[in-house]
Amino acid sequence: MSTSRLHALVPPDFTRSPCTGLTRTHWLAAGLYMVEQMFAALPSMDAPLLFPKVPGKTYPQPGEDEIRTRSAEFEGFVRSLNLVAPLLAENSELTMRGMRLLDYYHRELLSLIRHDSPRRVPLLSSLVTQDHEMRQMTCELGGLSVILLLYPQLWDVLAPADRDALAALLTDYAHGNTHAHNWRYFNIMMMVFLRHHGYPVDERLARAHHDALLALDAGQGWFRDLHFDYYNVWVFHLYAPIWCRAYGYQHEPEIAALLERQSHELMRTYPFFFARDGQMLMWGRSIAYRTGAISPIPVCYLFDNPPPLAPGWARRICSGNLLQFFEHDEFLMNGVPSLGFYGHFEAALQGYSCSASPMWGHLNFLAMFSLPADSPLWTATENDGEWQTLPPDSASEIHLDAPGFHVVNRPRTGHTELLSGKTEPDDPNYNRLAFHTAFLWESLDPATGLPMHYTRRTHSPVTGEGQRMPVKMYWAGARDGVLYRQLIMSAVTFGAPAALDLADISLPTGTLRVDRPRLYFAGELRLCHYGLPHIGGHPAVVERRTIRGYSAITARIPGRQLALVALAGWNEIGATVHSGFNPEALESTVLWAEWRHAENFPTLSPRITLLLHKTDDAPWTDDELCPVASFETQRLGDLGLHGTRARLVDGREFRIDYTGIEGTKQD
Repeated sequence: MSTSRLHALVPPDFTRSPCTGLTRTHWLAAGLYMVEQMFAALPSMDAPLLFPKVPGKTYPQPGEDEIRTRSAEFEGFVRSLNLVAPLLAENSELTMRGMRLLDYYHRELLSLIRHDSPRRVPLLSSLVTQDHEMRQMTCELGGLSVILLLYPQLWDVLAPADRDALAALLTDYAHGNTHAHNWRYFNIMMMVFLRHHGYPVDERLARAHHDALLALDAGQGWFRDLHFDYYNVWVFHLYAPIWCRAYGYQHEPEIAALLERQSHELMRTYPFFFARDGQMLMWGRSIAYRTGAISPIPVCYLFDNPPPLAPGWARRICSGNLLQFFEHDEFLMNGVPSLGFYGHFEAALQGYSCSASPMWGHLNFLAMFSLPADSPLWTATENDGEWQTLPPDSASEIHLDAPGFHVVNRPRTGHTELLSGKTEPDDPNYNRLAFHTAFLWESLDPATGLPMHYTRRTHSPVTGEGQRMPVKMYWAGARDGVLYRQLIMSAVTFGAPAALDLADISLPTGTLRVDRPRLYFAGELRLCHYGLPHIGGHPAVVERRTIRGYSAITARIPGRQLALVALAGWNEIGATVHSGFNPEALESTVLWAEWRHAENFPTLSPRITLLLHKTDDAPWTDDELCPVASFETQRLGDLGLHGTRARLVDGREFRIDYTGIEGTKQD
């Protein structure tokens, strides 16, 4: 990127960083810029870090008690420190609006821990009920402990009595109730901090928490948390090397060695979850934390035995990820990162977030500056890493059975696509056929359907007429270049549920879908493509054409194109303009295909579709638009029941056989 907002602050250095122009100096400038915006948004330097409530589902809601406001205030204090603490480590005299930031945070911390302060964080043990909102303090105190372990400036200025007050608060929460998933790490890190400064902890409880976290290890570097998502890296792989250095290497060397091995496993594939330029996927809950997704990359170098990840590639990913959001005008709202992805996006949010919550994404600064200025992460020449070794006209695939991930890197576009198979049924952040770094997921339009997914309208004599959303996705693994999953379309009333057996073949320009429906009642089945945002308010150009006898429809905006080709089983294809469903623009265009059947118990013959995409303005060639030379579906034969043999224009052949996928499916 030759011109950018960040390059305007500091001239780019394309010698050390030929891909992004960013060096350590630029990271410091970016951090300082965001801190300036944050403090400019406060009423005064006498105000706490409490930011305006954004209307919507996030907290605090009208009528909620004071503890909710206190929690939002505490989030603002701790999460902003993820950014401010590394800057104070560089310059303890850093000043905003005439006040030293170290003095500001010192004052705010005292107001949170002193017994006579009306804003004091209550002890967890003092609360009559310990519901989710009140336990939010556990999360923030765990985060504060990590910050103070890496950047102790704020602890260093505390008087002995105030240190004891903070330690008493940490002790209470560290030994109190917590969520039985990644939150156990917050309790562990509080205990590590307490031990580090000579305060006692319950060693039995500490071991119980750590053993429980280790038991969540699913393999291949991923943990079975609530879900398989970015929490694996925001917490598990971020805190592990910090724990090792502060405690594990000296006192628990076997656990430390295990955490190193888990990091090695993750880093074999995790860099490929990003696009070549470092852009990340919009995927999973709490996506407003965004840039925190890179945090395990720099901190992996804190291990005594770090993964063999080239530091020039590591910085390229991290800097590209920073630019992905820093360059968007809507990224900051009321001085802090917006509740959404690029800007505010209500559909992606959860009720446990407040206006300050997205500053969890500042874990990227906490992680990057945990390494000294002479670290290879900062000094190596930036490069595209293993993307440079991928065949230029290919779909390079990584298959991870443990978390149920199929990652596709396409060197032609430089973008990454994630196909997951162990999805959360009711959360749009997970429930998609695929996620893409260039085409972000849209929320449901009841009239059109769910982009990058199937929807079903039934005329059921049992449940009546209505739209049916996918209920569950199962993972059945890959076989001979074909990824198999199973999509459950309705809850069971009697007998087996309505379902689709999914088969994905990744191509250089998209995906060949050969999906076998197992449906019961009359209705319509609709498959939607990714949404195409109308950037700047300019509508997409939609065109229809026939290619090799098949109906195709395309849509394009500058720099991005989509195409849907109906090869078999569809009655109609079309395009619909959505309003208010896309995270990048008010309006978007969605391509779709529909199959209508008036009879109950329709045929099982597959729906065969090409869902294609490009990130350039060149017209589609025939081979790009229809890379399938021929296909053959058998009702019964050597391909099993309604299996298909497909031959591509490039000569490759694929055998789609659903036999046995029921026995391999995993939730």
